[in-house]
Amino acid sequence: PTRAHLDEFLAEQEAQSGGELDVDVHDNLAEDNESTDPDTPSTNGAAGGNGHPSSKLHIVELNEVRSINSRLKELEELGFSVDALTPKVRAGRQDSPFYLVRGENRSPLDDLRGLPAAIRSAGERGLTITRFKGLGEMNPEELRETTLDPEFRTLVQVTMSDAGDADIMFRTLMGDKVEPRREFIEKHALEVKNLDV
Repeated sequence: PTRAHLDEFLAEQEAQSGGELDVDVHDNLAEDNESTDPDTPSTNGAAGGNGHPSSKLHIVELNEVRSINSRLKELEELGFSVDALTPKVRAGRQDSPFYLVRGENRSPLDDLRGLPAAIRSAGERGLTITRFKGLGEMNPEELRETTLDPEFRTLVQVTMSDAGDADIMFRTLMGDKVEPRREFIEKHALEVKNLDV
């Protein structure tokens, strides 16, 4: 639903209650798991001091639902139902409902949720993967291969026109205090487009 849908819904609720409502908005399902319809805001009447419902309206925004529904449609277009994501009880059967086939190798899968891990595992065969927290942990050869060699490196310049804002951002993301960094990441996590992990 759009903001217009929400405004219309709030107007209807206020008309029914006969006055302005106190609206409490939550950003995700983790804060309020009483929602039943993933495409509409969840509303819960809280009990007032006299045992009657109060005029407080709880709205839960489920940010992930659109993305999940989109992925489920893509899965359907490939010929799979949502049931392919959950393992089935197969009493006495040894075969798997799905297989990842790579050349002559066949990896059994109980459900499609295991597919990403199986693909990763197949792709990592014969490789040694080293992870570093920062450039200072690399030896000179690794530093050249991954960062300094002009043939393989990618340089991205990030600019901010306001020096004060740039300083605040730098202190938030690179400073000694963990809490502001955690709050920033939680607030902007759903806006991430490219993530290097």
